[in-house]
Amino acid sequence: MLQETSHPVSSTVLNGAPCRQRPKRRSFWQRVLDQARNTGDWYLIPKLYTKNTAAQIASDIRRAHERGAGDHRVRGLQVGE
Repeated sequence: MLQETSHPVSSTVLNGAPCRQRPKRRSFWQRVLDQARNTGDWYLIPKLYTKNTAAQIASDIRRAHERGAGDHRVRGLQVGE
């Protein structure tokens, strides 16, 4: 049976342990570009892409400085880069 209290409700599980929220998921490109940005290094990405996909990614990276934040197909690019 539930009891009414004047205390605010907190996010606890029945056993009293606090609920943990999952960390926000980040895409592969967000992680790689953030790491490259922080270290200032170049990275070789050891993944196989089709010619069209590779061209699309390269185009997005080359033209990132001309597009708004919502126009990128590759997640992790920042405006002005």
